[in-house]
Amino acid sequence: MPRPGFDIWEVERGVHTYTVAAVYAGLLASAHLAKHHGDTDHSRLYRRTAQDVAQAARDHLIDKNTGLLIRSITCDPLEENCSIDLTMDASLMYVWRLGLLPADDPVMEATVNTIEERLWIDSAVGGIARKENDWYHRLIILYQEIHGSYQHSGLHNTGSAAGSHREHKSTWAGYLIMLTKRDSWLNRRTLITAQPYR
Repeated sequence: MPRPGFDIWEVERGVHTYTVAAVYAGLLASAHLAKHHGDTDHSRLYRRTAQDVAQAARDHLIDKNTGLLIRSITCDPLEENCSIDLTMDASLMYVWRLGLLPADDPVMEATVNTIEERLWIDSAVGGIARKENDWYHRLIILYQEIHGSYQHSGLHNTGSAAGSHREHKSTWAGYLIMLTKRDSWLNRRTLITAQPYR
């Protein structure tokens, strides 16, 4: 698998499942590119390495107890002691699109269902949070709970709670990463019929 690096949110170091999936897709793209230019040796090498990455992901990035994708593996500098991070992270939803797992794989389906259950923002705005227990903009809470007051967040209330919510909807979108409607993002038929790059 790839060496440790920062996660998609550029915060924590480790071997992250999303990064592994991105490396897998990059290796396949390199294999296609090499083949296109007549370099069959490198094409085979890149494809074989991609297969090794995919197998390593199957072996190490699926929690045996829950059957879910794990977020990351973190090891000490000598790689003698490692720990797994079971935090649900929205980036895991993209693993299928990068081709590491098919959309209808039981692990992928279970992970997406768990992300929907734990990270869906149950409000008029909707959307998917970045990850569980995310500290980013934690002062921003649902407008129903603060009665339309945005003063502590640097935003200003200019009317009723509902009116302020509508007026600042575009601002809220910046705080709710991967903002989208539930039906278009989590629709099972969309996941199964969409074609990942191979």
